[in-house]
Amino acid sequence: MTRQALPDICNTCGKEITGGMQYSVQYTQKPPKEDKVKGEFVKTNDKADQCHTCFLEVCKTGFKPTWIKMRKEEALGKWVEVEAQQKF
Repeated sequence: MTRQALPDICNTCGKEITGGMQYSVQYTQKPPKEDKVKGEFVKTNDKADQCHTCFLEVCKTGFKPTWIKMRKEEALGKWVEVEAQQKF
């Protein structure tokens, strides 16, 4: 028996992601200066889903992503960077 596909839910607004672009967000955590240990940081191992509307809201506050186009190198079995730019 096949499992039913679950709808993608935006982890920012909680709404179902229906069409349009979908984003994955990975978080890192910065401790307060007094608790900071040089050479260490904490990050999530998993990623959060985000809809296009919430992504645009983040960009309105000054976040300007640098997009990196990746391509799977079949011979190596690895993802390699093709190009980086402000807009794709």
